Amino acid sequence: MHATGDDRQESVDAAPDYLRRLDLVEAIERFDRDSLKETLEAAGEQRRRILELFPVEVWPTLPLERYALGGAEDTYCRLLEFGSPSFGGIGGGSAMKHMIFKRQNGPGWYFPPEYENEHEAWEAVRAGYVKLFAAADRDEFEQIDDIAELSKGKVLRSKTAVVYHPDRLLPIHSETHLDYWGEVFGVDIAGLGPLAKNRALTDALLARTEFGGWSPLEVSRFIYSWSPPDTRRNTLKISPGANAELWDECRRGGYIAVGADDIGNLQDFPDKDSFRQRYAELYGSSGPVDGVRRANDLWKLTQLSEGDVILAGRGADEVLGIGRVTSQGYEWRPDRETHRHTVSVRWDHTDPLVMDQPIRAWAAGSIVDVKPADYHAILLGAHGGGDEESVGYSPPDPVHLEAQRLLDRSRQLIFYGPPGTGKTYRARRHAVWLLDGGPDEPLANRVWADHGYFLDRERELSSSPTADRTPTRTAPRLTKVTFHPTYGYEDFVEGFRPVVEGEGDGLRLSLEPGVFTQVCRAAAADPGRPYVLLVDEINRGNMPKIFGELITLIEADKRGMTVTLPQSRELFSVPRNVLIIGTMNTADRSIHLMDAALRRRFAFRELLPDPGLLDGTQVGGVDLGELLEALNARIAAEFGREKQVGHSVLMNGHDPIKSAQALADAIRFELMPLLQEYCYGDYRHLANLVGDVIVDTERLVPNDEVIDDPDELVVALKTHLGL
Repeated sequence: MHATGDDRQESVDAAPDYLRRLDLVEAIERFDRDSLKETLEAAGEQRRRILELFPVEVWPTLPLERYALGGAEDTYCRLLEFGSPSFGGIGGGSAMKHMIFKRQNGPGWYFPPEYENEHEAWEAVRAGYVKLFAAADRDEFEQIDDIAELSKGKVLRSKTAVVYHPDRLLPIHSETHLDYWGEVFGVDIAGLGPLAKNRALTDALLARTEFGGWSPLEVSRFIYSWSPPDTRRNTLKISPGANAELWDECRRGGYIAVGADDIGNLQDFPDKDSFRQRYAELYGSSGPVDGVRRANDLWKLTQLSEGDVILAGRGADEVLGIGRVTSQGYEWRPDRETHRHTVSVRWDHTDPLVMDQPIRAWAAGSIVDVKPADYHAILLGAHGGGDEESVGYSPPDPVHLEAQRLLDRSRQLIFYGPPGTGKTYRARRHAVWLLDGGPDEPLANRVWADHGYFLDRERELSSSPTADRTPTRTAPRLTKVTFHPTYGYEDFVEGFRPVVEGEGDGLRLSLEPGVFTQVCRAAAADPGRPYVLLVDEINRGNMPKIFGELITLIEADKRGMTVTLPQSRELFSVPRNVLIIGTMNTADRSIHLMDAALRRRFAFRELLPDPGLLDGTQVGGVDLGELLEALNARIAAEFGREKQVGHSVLMNGHDPIKSAQALADAIRFELMPLLQEYCYGDYRHLANLVGDVIVDTERLVPNDEVIDDPDELVVALKTHLGL
C-alpha cells in the first residue's frame, strides 16, 4: 500500500487515549476538565433551546405536530435526537423509539398497534410525559421506569429526564453501560429500572471525593475516556457515488452520501422487515445498491453509532478518506439533489491510499464491511507504514465482545450453529484473544488482524511449560480436547490407566488426573491469569457422564467450592479463572436436546452462515455470497435454520474459492452429500433444492454429465436459484 497525497452513545475518541488503563486517581489528576468548557457551553445552549420551546407547563396541551418527527421543523423528537448531542446520542435504528411519527413513505402516522389512531396514541403518550415530569420533580425517578405509556420509548424517556434534570442524572441511555459502571465503581444497582439505576449511580459517583464539584456531564465524559465499556466499532467501506464522484463535497461537508433515494428516509420505517419489503417492491432483483440483498447493507446506515469507522472508497483498491461517525449519525437530507442518505463523519485522514492488492469484497457493493486485517493494513498505510503497535489493531466484531461478556457472567460458553460457520476457528481465536488480555489489552486484537501471529500465539499458549509426565504435571493456559461417544469421566476428571512398571515387569493400573483436573490445578496455582479449556464437538459426548459431580462446581457462583472426588478421595474445586469454551454443530443435535442441567450452566452464542465473507468473489459468473444466501433460503424453508450451509464450504482456508473447478468440487463432494443426508436419500426432494438438471429424478441419481463439467454445473445451479 502506498500513499498518493447506542447502546454506544459516548465517543471515547473525544478524550486522549493516555487515560486508559491508569488507576482512577491518576487518571483524574491528568484529566483536563478545561477541555470540556465548550462541551458544557454547548450543552447549556441545547438545553436552553429545548426548555424554551417545550417548558414543562405546555406538555398537558402540546399538539402532536409539535412532538413528532414529520411535523414541524423543530419538533421535540427532532431536537432530542439531532439537536442535543451533548446529552448523549440516541441516534441509529428506526423511528419506532419515538413511539409516534408521521410516515414519509406512505400515508398517515405510525403509532403503537394497541391504539385505534394517532390521536388516541398521542393522548396516552403525552399523559406519560406529564407523569414523567411530575415524578422527576419529586425526585422519584424509579417511578418513571414504570410509566406504561412510555414503555416503548425507553431511550427517549431517558434522554428527556436527563435534559430536564442534568444535575441529577448522567447522560447515559444504555442500560448495559449503566450496569458496567455499577460494577466498576461497586454500586449495587442490580434489579432496578434504567432511570433508577442512573439516579443511584449518579448519586454514588458525585458523592466520591474524586468528583467533588463535578457535574454529571463532566463525570460521564471522564469515565468514558478512562475505561470505555465497549470498544466495539463497526467499520464500513462506503463509496461516495459512482467512481467516488461525490467525494469532494462529502469531505467538505463532513458526511458520506449514498443513493437509493426512492426508498426515502430509512428512519421512517418501523423495522427492518418493512424496509426490506419496500426495497424489494421498488428495486426488485436489481437496483442502485446492487440487488435485494443489498437492502441489508443500506439498513446498516441506521445502525451506525458515534465512533464507528467509515472508509470512503473508490473501486476495490483505493481509500480516499478515513473518518469517525459523529453523534449526528444517519440523516436523510431531502434538500440534496441525489444521494440523500447521509451519515455525518469527522474525516481524520484524507490523503488517498492505494492498496497493493484489491479487496475483492469491495467490488460487491457501495456499502461493505471491512475485515480487521484489511483495516489494520489500511491504517499502516495511512501512518506511512509506521510501527504496528503504535497504529493499533481493529477490535473484534460484536460476536466476540458479546461472548466475552457471557463468559464473564457464566464462565462457560458454547458457540453453536450449522456446519461450516467457523465455530471452531472462532473459538480458538477467542481463546487466544482472552488469554492475551481481551478487551482490556488493545494489542490482543492483533489475533484478528494477523493470522500467522494468531497461530504462533495459539501454539505458545497450548504448549505445556514442562515435559513432566507425572499426575501433577502443569497444564498449559490453553487446553484443547474433542468430545466423542467413548470419551468419559476417566478422561476428563480422573480414572485408572495402565502404566508400564518397568522392563519386563508388565503393567499396573494407576489413578491419574483427567484433562479438566489438570487445568484446574494449574489455574489454582496461577490465580492471576485465565486458563481456557476448549472443547470441540461438545455435544457428541455424554456430557452428564463426562462432568459427573463437577456439574455443580462449574457454575459461576459455585466456583471455589470443594467436593471429594470418589476415586482419589482428594478435595477438588474449579477456580474462577478457568473458562470453558465449547463448539456444537446444530445439524447433529439441537441445543434443546442437551441435558437440561448442563444447558442451564452454559451460555450460548449462535453463529450463522456469513455470505459477506464471500461478497465480491465471482466464479463462473455467479457471486458466491449471493449463491450461498439463495441456497440457504431454500434449505431454511425446507429443514430449518439449523440445517443451513456454512460459508466455509465455499472457501479455501481463509479465502473464497476462485475457480469454477473448485466451486464444482465443493458442490459435488461437500454440498451434495450434506443435502442428500438432509433429504434422507429422497432425490426428488434434493432436486427441489439444487434443480432437476443436476439431479436425475427418473434414475434417482446425480446427473453425472452435468456434475462432471464444472462450467455446466455452476450454470445449472445458478439458473435454478435465479441468480
